[in-house]
Amino acid sequence: MVNNPITRIFLILQVALLVTSCVAGSGGNQVSSSAVNRTTPTCIGVADCQAKMSAARNWVVNNTGFAIVVNSDDQIETGGWGIEDYTAIKVSRAPIGGNRYWIQLEINCGTDSSGPGFDGLGCPDSAGSALDFNIVVSSASQ
Repeated sequence: MVNNPITRIFLILQVALLVTSCVAGSGGNQVSSSAVNRTTPTCIGVADCQAKMSAARNWVVNNTGFAIVVNSDDQIETGGWGIEDYTAIKVSRAPIGGNRYWIQLEINCGTDSSGPGFDGLGCPDSAGSALDFNIVVSSASQ
């Protein structure tokens, strides 16, 4: 359980930095980082968290094309981009207090996006993917 306010602030800043960097690097239709931050899924209690992590797992399988290499109650990771020991997609369940958790998506494209990406197109629109992930996972019910 993260009860330390400094740790909470650090987690919030980490998510904001990730989303901001992804938006800055994507072209075309840009999704704002505030839209992604506003929709970050949360869960409360065991049943709700299990339902939402299951939805997160399904989203990863259905939208990334990468094999899941870590699959636990708190974390989902895929390999990817043809680089050994590289995590392309990471979903983490992070405590925010009061038996509540954030479910956060991280998309890592690395420096070489010529490997297999979403639908073979290379690095995806990270912010757009994050927004879609957030909406799908948030709508999961127990």
